[in-house]
Amino acid sequence: MADTGSKSDSDASKADEAAITPSSKEETSATAETPAIEVQKTSPRTTIETNPVNETHILISKLEHSNLKRAEQQLHKSKKDLESMVIKYARGERENLQLKSKIEDLDKKLKKAIKDNEQLANSYLNKITADNQQNNVQNQHIKELEEKIANLEKTNDELRKQVEIDKNKEAELLNFSERLSMKHMMLQAELDEALRQVSLMSNGGQTTTDSEGGNRVAQVGELTERIQLLDDNLQRDRLIIENLRGEKSRLEAKHQRDLDELNNEIKIMRRKHQLAVKELVREIKQLNSHDRLTTPAKEVQ
Repeated sequence: MADTGSKSDSDASKADEAAITPSSKEETSATAETPAIEVQKTSPRTTIETNPVNETHILISKLEHSNLKRAEQQLHKSKKDLESMVIKYARGERENLQLKSKIEDLDKKLKKAIKDNEQLANSYLNKITADNQQNNVQNQHIKELEEKIANLEKTNDELRKQVEIDKNKEAELLNFSERLSMKHMMLQAELDEALRQVSLMSNGGQTTTDSEGGNRVAQVGELTERIQLLDDNLQRDRLIIENLRGEKSRLEAKHQRDLDELNNEIKIMRRKHQLAVKELVREIKQLNSHDRLTTPAKEVQ
């Protein structure tokens, strides 16, 4: 076993010597061949004895040459592999730099897109907040208008009741005026009769005493005063009736005009409110769509 180890060490040392100094061994083999030739010239028996040594040297030389050639081929192949690896490494480095540059550009674009989306979202939020405030103001204004309409309707109801009262009062005044007119006609007839009798007495067509004449004159004066009073009352009642009718018409027209104006204003405000609500819903949908677009970008970041 020790012999085997020593033999392997010897072979290894021989191989190292062959790899390091092949030329010296070739020279040794060459010098070894020269004595063999000389021996052959002097003694054929000596040549026969030295031939195995020469063949061994020749085989060793061929083996060393073959090993050297294989080593050179392996070295050449290793150089080519190294050059190929260097080229691949350089190409990989270039691609890595290009990818790094692209990643940096994409990162900048992503950050800019996120910033733009945030600004747009803030703008939409501010606009929605302003629209909400305006919507609240419009709602408050609508409530105020509705309260005004309710108050106006209440006033109209009161006015209708007052109109009914005025109508009843007007009917009573008309009835009273008719009675006054009838009484006026009766008094006028009595006055005409008294005047006729006074005229007859004045013309002497009838003889009367002084007392009867005085009574007739007093009666005529009383009738005249009563007729004048009735005329004044009739004129006053007619004036009151006309004023009541005019006031009633004026109040009805005014309240109807106010009611129409408030109704028109309510319609306009409701229409504006509906448009504002539609615009608010549209902006909320746009904001939600932007949020869906920006959420993956933030996750990528």
